[in-house]
Amino acid sequence: MLLVVATACGGPSGGGGNGPSKDGPAKEGGTLDWLVVGEPPTLNPKGYTGALVPQYSALYDSLVQVDPKSGDPIFRQAESVTPNENKSVWTIKLREGLKFSDGTAFNAEAIKAWWDHEKVPANASPVISTLTSFKSYTVEDALTLQVDVGYPRAALYNDLAFTSLGMIPSPAVVESSGDAFGSSVETFAAAGPFVLKEWVQGDHMTLVANKDYWDEGRPYLDGITFKLSADASTNADAVVSGAADMAYQPFPDPAEQRVTDAGGQHIFLPDVQQVIVSFNVAKAPFDDVRVRRALVLATDPKDISDKAQSGLATPVTTLFPEGSSLYDPAVVQKTNDLEQAQELIDEYLQDTGKDSITGSVLSPDNQAADQVSALTQNWNRLDNVDISIDKKTVAAYVSARGAKDFDMVISNSADPGTFVEEWLNKWSTGGAANTQNYSDPELDKLLEAGRGYADQDERKKALNEIGARLMEEAAFVGLTYAQKSVVASNEVRVDAMINPSVPDPAQISIG
Repeated sequence: MLLVVATACGGPSGGGGNGPSKDGPAKEGGTLDWLVVGEPPTLNPKGYTGALVPQYSALYDSLVQVDPKSGDPIFRQAESVTPNENKSVWTIKLREGLKFSDGTAFNAEAIKAWWDHEKVPANASPVISTLTSFKSYTVEDALTLQVDVGYPRAALYNDLAFTSLGMIPSPAVVESSGDAFGSSVETFAAAGPFVLKEWVQGDHMTLVANKDYWDEGRPYLDGITFKLSADASTNADAVVSGAADMAYQPFPDPAEQRVTDAGGQHIFLPDVQQVIVSFNVAKAPFDDVRVRRALVLATDPKDISDKAQSGLATPVTTLFPEGSSLYDPAVVQKTNDLEQAQELIDEYLQDTGKDSITGSVLSPDNQAADQVSALTQNWNRLDNVDISIDKKTVAAYVSARGAKDFDMVISNSADPGTFVEEWLNKWSTGGAANTQNYSDPELDKLLEAGRGYADQDERKKALNEIGARLMEEAAFVGLTYAQKSVVASNEVRVDAMINPSVPDPAQISIG
């Protein structure tokens, strides 16, 4: 997921500064003004492994959701998704009467058509490795698709909840729009709780309720307007003044206290992701593991939190934060050792005959840049090291990252809390989201073996083995854990979560 695009929140919980929960039936009607730090460059989920962008969730919905607390499936557009005994063959049964916003039928053929589209290499789908690993997927009748995975895959519920495998657009619009699919109102149609009415790229996106939505009585809102605004302090003031109803906060910020002081809500999001800087290993000197290890060792995550987030962000120490079900105290990131870091830099310079280590970190021009600025100060404490920040607008950042035009880049780690596939896409050789050109045959073996886990214990073991290898090879440096949240008016009510990163747009109400 892109750091500057994914937006997130959690449900009101009545404590910890979150504001009171609301009782009784949700109020119908009204529109929600939601400030977000970025927008997807297209509504075609090309380049995205997850449905963790609220615009996507509102417009697509999904075949399945997964309860963020229990991990149990919640069936949405699919009436049921049923595995055989060893979870190698799954049967997807759709609800009757589904249709896309262009009026065409949403049936099993539509799922197959979309998956066929996503398997074409030229379409650059982030789920292509998943689809090509499946043995087959076959239309059994108008509402039924059978998926023969070919190996045990407990993650299929997660695939259908969090990736474009479960985000089905109208085949007619995909075919008629060609490469322009998802770039405008005219080139997009899906079957979510809302329909795209207007999109002024770089400014706002206006959605209206889908009157033909499958879940009768929802959505509660008449519409949502997503507005771009990247500054946390400005967003907090907008909520306090009533200029906005809700605002995404990608990093902890003291401004959030102003909202709760004014009687509003600060809604926290539990998250296992890290804010990371990854190295483009196709570019020297970052192709040398000694340089990468030196920079990791020269990093002081606590100093970064202190300087960039007033000490409110939790510094990365282990792969997963303590308290996570995936936490392993043995998988530790080794940082803040300038002496060892300098030895590695000196060794590299002597062996190569170079005078210095130079480069830049690609960053969007929002709060991420504050962390990068603090990080470069850490690194430039080393002799003969000069690392700068390459700060761009969000749109230019997204473009440069997609084109692999960077030395290093700040982002969120791929979300391993859902399933191994996220890391396979980001870190496997040739992975669809592998913008850092990383390649490690040993890691590839671990990733491929890990995708077939059968239960939570196997997933934890696989993820920590993968993470330990990434840390050993200094593939990235973790800065802080991604403590996302939203601030909101006390009139906003979030009744359910789609997943740990997005409230269910169909169940948000206001008033």
